[in-house]
Amino acid sequence: MPGREHRAPPGEPVCPAEGCARPAGFATDHVGEGLCRRHASHRVAPSPTPTPSPESREAESDPLTRRLTGSPASPSADPLAVLRSVLASARQAGYPFGEAWALGAEAALSYMTTTKAREWWDALTATEHERAAAYAREGSRLAEFT
Repeated sequence: MPGREHRAPPGEPVCPAEGCARPAGFATDHVGEGLCRRHASHRVAPSPTPTPSPESREAESDPLTRRLTGSPASPSADPLAVLRSVLASARQAGYPFGEAWALGAEAALSYMTTTKAREWWDALTATEHERAAAYAREGSRLAEFT
């Protein structure tokens, strides 16, 4: 509507585009962070870059913080299919589960919004023990899928 203006309330995150007062992520799938819809649609998609890691060494080894990010217009394929493919390839190559899991989770979470990646990370870590058993071809039912 003409004359209607969307402004971020005081203390709330604002769109980082120069001169924009809209709420961060306004009218996007990443509300509360990043560019608003107007500026996100005019932005050239960045090349993939690692997400800056937090200060601690422990966090640097976390696949969630190392995942690649890029344009939300190019989401990754099915995260479970990506994870299964990486785990199967890593097992064939002789990688230990810990390394394979880190690579697979990092690849599966790539190119998602931060919110979506956190939700998937929670789901993946909830099944990590079962996937480790499947990777070792122990009595896990997940062995049928990897």
